[in-house]
Amino acid sequence: MTYRTCTGCVHSSGFCQAREDVKATVKGIGVTSLKWKCKWKRPVYQPGDAVFVETIGYEPEGDEDVFIGSFPATVIQTKGSKLVCFIEPGVEDDIQGVPFEPKAHGNGHVKVPMIRVTKRDGIRESVCEFCNRITRLVGHEGYCRNAPPAERRAWEGYF
Repeated sequence: MTYRTCTGCVHSSGFCQAREDVKATVKGIGVTSLKWKCKWKRPVYQPGDAVFVETIGYEPEGDEDVFIGSFPATVIQTKGSKLVCFIEPGVEDDIQGVPFEPKAHGNGHVKVPMIRVTKRDGIRESVCEFCNRITRLVGHEGYCRNAPPAERRAWEGYF
């Protein structure tokens, strides 16, 4: 049986009493996939976590040779069974040393399945809850116009 609620949960690989209770409740009905609200769900990856992301990279020579690279990134948010991560443009691949280049109009944000993400040792970043961007990057204050006016004034130096 597939428990879709458990995808990305800390307890998905071990014992979980909530999952066992649901399993006992639906036993014998013939259900093959199940999704429910779990009050005990704890995501494996939190916004700001330092991770490695396996994604497509291109050789810098320009001959369009594609390879799968493992780039250092920061988790921005969780979207179902996928993660939105930020890879700084120009950061080098962990294995081959090839720099990351975002797509034509990309800014470094990638959406990848959790299976292609692994934790790494690194500093936890601060992610803005209004615009879902890393706050230490240059231009965040000018870009983030979704913040409440009081916080926007604080960024612009009024307080």
